[in-house]
Amino acid sequence: MEWAVSLDKINFSYGDKEVIKDLSCQLALSNIYTLLGENGAGKTTLIKLLLGRLSPLSGQISILGHKPGSQAVKGCVGAMLQVGALPSNIRVIEYIHLFQSYYDSPMSWQGALQFAELEKQKTTFFGQLSGGEKQRLLLSLALIGQPKLVFLDEPTLAMDVHMRQRLWQKVVQLKERGTTVILTTHNLQEVESVTDQVLVLRDGEIVAQGTPSQLKSHLQRSELRFFCDTSEVKIKSLLPNFMVHKEGQKIYIATDDAPKVISLLRQHSVAMHDLSVTPLSLTQAFIDITRGKLP
Repeated sequence: MEWAVSLDKINFSYGDKEVIKDLSCQLALSNIYTLLGENGAGKTTLIKLLLGRLSPLSGQISILGHKPGSQAVKGCVGAMLQVGALPSNIRVIEYIHLFQSYYDSPMSWQGALQFAELEKQKTTFFGQLSGGEKQRLLLSLALIGQPKLVFLDEPTLAMDVHMRQRLWQKVVQLKERGTTVILTTHNLQEVESVTDQVLVLRDGEIVAQGTPSQLKSHLQRSELRFFCDTSEVKIKSLLPNFMVHKEGQKIYIATDDAPKVISLLRQHSVAMHDLSVTPLSLTQAFIDITRGKLP
């Protein structure tokens, strides 16, 4: 079976600091993968290894059956650049023509403009685009070679709600065309509905992998939500072993035993209004996993 990505016992260090530790996994074709991890978990280093910008100290990496960064792979892989990586004094259409020249069978310049929804800005300098427009151009440039595998780093950064929704629709369309997508994001609520698999990285190791539903179900936790006048400090004192936070008058409590928490609060005369118990969010699952709260 051909994998989009295959990692076998990868290790990488910066000097004496281990960043990637004996990491192994296989990612199938035509799927959307979300790579999660706190700052310093190893996400950026892992992506650089997959792109061939770094070489592992030990282990084997295969990208679409080839060595990362090899000539056989370059025309099949796209990566979304950071905004600061492009000079500001080049026009949109000039960037599109430049990136077209890197590939044998690129997307048409008309198609690239349409995908980025920048037809009216084609002669605008990059530096004069809004933050969202820059992100859309960078995404289009990453896809202009019609890659089989694409890396998207925080693709919705600086986009408004409408454009974020449009972008996720485009990402799903890429998958439907057979493209494998590996992305990073801090907006877990948005990505939960589009990603096929989530990989959670902690201290250079994959500590959890699965669908959003699988990750949430493994933890068997839910979230209590209710309005009350009792202070957050008071509730935390009653529930010292639970994660409690308050936004305005609304209290949120993550728990694996909702009836017990509700009973305890009622025993201490905490008046709860509009009480609801909801499944654990992907965001809360991520927090629990990165804090080592695995089953």
